[in-house]
Amino acid sequence: MLFLFVFPSEGRSLHVRHCQQPDDIEEAFNNLRNQLDLTVLSNAESTEIIPCPSQTLSHHGDPQRLRSTCPWIWEANIDNTRYPQKIYNARCICRNCIGSSTKYHCESIFTHVKVFRILNCVNGLLRYVQDEQRVSVGCTCAHKRTHRNS
Repeated sequence: MLFLFVFPSEGRSLHVRHCQQPDDIEEAFNNLRNQLDLTVLSNAESTEIIPCPSQTLSHHGDPQRLRSTCPWIWEANIDNTRYPQKIYNARCICRNCIGSSTKYHCESIFTHVKVFRILNCVNGLLRYVQDEQRVSVGCTCAHKRTHRNS
């Protein structure tokens, strides 16, 4: 069965309490991801909260996110009206870059990924519409922005 996208109509309310996901929702989502060559961060390796370290980690077994001069943790964003319901966002754990002057600070790197949003329920099955979700995929060390006086 092929999953068809539907588009919202004005004035429809969302009553989905007794609805089920279509059997092919995961296949449809994987097809969407493959077409766009995007990876939604749905399997983050760790979400533990750690303080900003005083120096970068250098052990070869440490993940890149912790060896960075702007390390980050993964935080789950859960939305029951979206498929997938859980997406992980990177959150910088340091304000300033490790080992640099205060001219530099840590900033999130963002991208947009395709997701499905629940539109309505028809005959006991949820219907979805394609949407975009802004996600943070990592952190980078950047020069602080300065305000120009005109």
